[in-house]
Amino acid sequence: MTRGLGPSGRRVLVIDDVVQANRRAVTTDTTRNASNIGSGEPISIAELADLMREVTGSDPPITRTEVRPGDITASPADISAARAVSGYSPTIDLDTGLESVVRRED
Repeated sequence: MTRGLGPSGRRVLVIDDVVQANRRAVTTDTTRNASNIGSGEPISIAELADLMREVTGSDPPITRTEVRPGDITASPADISAARAVSGYSPTIDLDTGLESVVRRED
């Protein structure tokens, strides 16, 4: 199920890039700074659902419902602070990451 009509943007990233960001964060000399991590490229929830269908080769029904009060409609995740402090930069595009996860499940 997706809430809303699906145009809300997220910067989804692959677990490998989450691990990279955390490793960089714990090995930097800078402390007490919060940084966003993300892919840098927005994808709508509708596009993500379509991509997951494509990668898995399945066609489950997707139910779209109204956005709930307080739901975040966009999450820009400016990664410039993480890049400046630790050198973080996402390395795996979402298509490749999802395909890798699907292959791991086989």
